[in-house]
Parts: sequence; C-alpha cells; structure tokens
Amino acid sequence: MSAEQIEGRGASGDGFCPSPDEGELWDRLREARAHAEGDPGEGLPLVASLCHELAWDLLEEGLLSDAEALVREELAAVRFLVANDPEAFLPRVADACENLAGILWEGGDPAEAEPLYREALSLRRSLAGREPVGDLLSEAAHTCVGLARLLEEREPGEAEELYREALSLRRSLAGQDPAEGPLSEVASSCVDLALFLEDLGRLEEAEPLLREALGTYRSLRGGHALSWAAMVARTGFVLARVLDCAGRPEEAEPLLREALSLRRALAGQDPTEDLLSEVASSCVNLALFLEDLGRLKEAEPLLREALECYRTLAASDPDEDGLPALIPEAGPPMSVLATILAEEGRAKEAEELFREGLSMYAILAQTHPEREDFRLGEEAFRESLAQLSAGV
Repeated sequence: MSAEQIEGRGASGDGFCPSPDEGELWDRLREARAHAEGDPGEGLPLVASLCHELAWDLLEEGLLSDAEALVREELAAVRFLVANDPEAFLPRVADACENLAGILWEGGDPAEAEPLYREALSLRRSLAGREPVGDLLSEAAHTCVGLARLLEEREPGEAEELYREALSLRRSLAGQDPAEGPLSEVASSCVDLALFLEDLGRLEEAEPLLREALGTYRSLRGGHALSWAAMVARTGFVLARVLDCAGRPEEAEPLLREALSLRRALAGQDPTEDLLSEVASSCVNLALFLEDLGRLKEAEPLLREALECYRTLAASDPDEDGLPALIPEAGPPMSVLATILAEEGRAKEAEELFREGLSMYAILAQTHPEREDFRLGEEAFRESLAQLSAGV
C-alpha cells in the first residue's frame, strides 16, 4: 500500500496542523501522548491525528513497519474515543482499519488484513445506510474494492459480489451528483469488475462494462483536453484485448491505434519517463497484434519506436560509470523485431539485436541472480543467436 492509498480522512482531528516539519510533529506527538495519559478525551484526538500524519510521511519514505505502528496507535485511540462520540469517530475507526489493512497486506500479511477490511466495510455500510449520500457512498465503495482485491484468488464469488456492490454504490452517487468525480468512479468500478471477469474468462460480461467505462472517459476527456486521455488509452487497450480474445480483431485494432495515438500526444506534451514507457508499451501491444495477423511490415516500425523509447529512458538514467541503464522491458520487443528481421533474411540486423539483448540479460542475470526471468531471457537470446548463426 503506497502513501497515496492512505486516505486523508481521519487526519483532521482536534489540533491538527497542516504540513509542519516532521520533527515538530514527533515533538507534538510526544506531548499529546503525555496529555492523553492524564486526560484521554482531550489528548487522544490529537494523538490520532498526529499518528495519521506521521504514518503518511513514513509511507512516503518506504518505512512500512514504522507506519504500521503509528496506524495501530491511531486505531487504538479512535476506538477509545468512539464510545463517547460515535458520530465523529466511527468514520475514523473505519479509516484507520482500512489503512492498517492496506499496510498489512502490502507487508505480506493478508490474513490479518482481512478482518480489518471487513470491520471497515461493516462500519461504512452502516454509515452509508443511515445517510446514503456523498462521501459515505464513495468510501463504502472504496472499501468494497479493497476487500474484493484481497479476496480475488481465495474467494472469487465474494470478490465479485463486492465489485458489483462498489459499482452499485458509485452508480447511486453519480445519480445524485453526475459530476466528473462520481462519473469517473463509476467508470473505474466498471473497469475493476471487467478485469476480474476477464480473468475468469467471462469476456461477454466484461465487454459492456468496458464499453461503458470507455464512453464515460471519452465524455470526460471532451471537456478537459488530454486530462482523461490516459484513462481512455488504458480502457481502450483492455477492451481491445477482450475483443481480440473473442475473435474480433477488426474491432480491436482501432482501439489499439487510438491508445497509441493518445499516449504519443501525452508524451509529446510532457515527456516523462512514465509516459515514454507507456508509448513503448502501446507500440509493442499494437506490433504484437499485427504480427499475429501476419502484418510484419507494419509491426517493424512500431517495434523500432518502442526500442527507441526504451533507449531514451536508459540514456536518461545512467549508472555510476555514466553508461545507460538496463531496461528489461526492452527485451521482448527486441526479440520480436530480431525474429522478424531474421525471417526476412536481414541476418546482420537481426544478429545485432540478438547480441544486444543477450548482453543486457547477461548483465541483469548476473546482477540479480534471484530473478528467474532474467536468466531465462539470457538463455532465450543465446539460443536465438545460435540458431541464427546455424541458419536455422
């Protein structure tokens, strides 16, 4: 669970001061703890808020276990306070339960995370049932999704029910307030459920959900230039994958091309590493799709564009010796392009790519002996190079 997933809810208790120095926060927490020992009702609200704020900072720094301890302290504080003021502190108990569950799950303890998710969901359902509006519906849906993701493999039936409940809650919220935020949450729930159904092979059920999400993201994009383009691209790609698996490549292709076009536009406006990587990924997706259809001439320039993106990313992040970084994502398109070139009789170009890939994976496998995929990548490029040399 990243710091971005820790909700800001629960961080606004009595005495909360926004964004002070971290050292000052620790000093204030020590003072608040001392105050709470003598007067829990007065001191614990500030203890809870400061624990929440400091946990956020620690998660940003990757200090998961330290953050966990603070969220546990926050949860204990709000559990104590809820008896005297349930209206104020029941939502904060739910927040702390969900945040602690996320931290435990990321730390590899889903068994302890599950009852906390369930407690948070029970509280949120109760709160939303009393007042089915606004943030209460949104928060209940958010917790449904968190628990559904935890249960996907072990309890797929319950996970599906939770995904559907989240979608229903978000539809209710959008019905009350058809603004950008609620509509985008409906689209997000459609994608969540569709991805789950796709994994189960239920493509016919996934397709209409993805079409709904794509339509929503396109309508949102219409009013905000490229701000929703990334979601249009992502959802379009997933829909294309579903359609291709369903044997409808003619419907999948324009979606793949749209996704690539949008990502190119985004990267053109803001050529960050993430966006360049997404352009490369879209190029590879479309190239592999075209290769499967036997359209190798169209696939080649896309694979070259993908490799150029990866090389740009590698050059932008040199190692201690000033050499370009090694980007393992470049391996698959490199292999496919080299194979296409070899099949076309362009052995010299193919050999250069096979050697480049072999060198990259050999270094990665030596540097990261625990990574089986790097070792297999090295073996695959070595074998391909040997076959090329043998004229196979």
